[in-house]
Amino acid sequence: MPAVSRPTPRPLPPGAAAVVPRIVGPASWPACAAPPQFRVDAAGLPLWMVEMATSRALMESIEDRSGDNYYFGGEVEGVFGTGDRWTVPDQAWRRLGAAGLLYYRLVAYDQGGIGGCTFSVDDQHLGELPRLMVAAADGGPRCARPAAAPTARPRGLAGDRPA
Repeated sequence: MPAVSRPTPRPLPPGAAAVVPRIVGPASWPACAAPPQFRVDAAGLPLWMVEMATSRALMESIEDRSGDNYYFGGEVEGVFGTGDRWTVPDQAWRRLGAAGLLYYRLVAYDQGGIGGCTFSVDDQHLGELPRLMVAAADGGPRCARPAAAPTARPRGLAGDRPA
């Protein structure tokens, strides 16, 4: 699977240098629950994306990123978010939540992504990334995917003998 990338940070225009976006989420969340919601403060910038990964190293390097360990987007992967709330998309939660620990940060953009961008936690401070502990239910295994429904055995025509 090809590495998942994100845009390279570009400085914001002068006067916006002090802008520091924030994202705040729960410290822990049940694996089997609906995906968690986060509060987003893009510090006045119009667009943002959330970067979420199963390790800090994936925030800095694209080498080992995949859809199973990394997410970058708003309500849809690769699409900007707006507003002050973000909920992990269902598919991303199912893929990433199995890791047990997730790291995240906010990337806020000026001018529709063609201007500059700024991070809630920059690459030099990855040790300060907020994290979300994904808790297994009652100390048991993480959410198991539901088993496929049994297929009905085809019925024979009148007069057919069962095999």
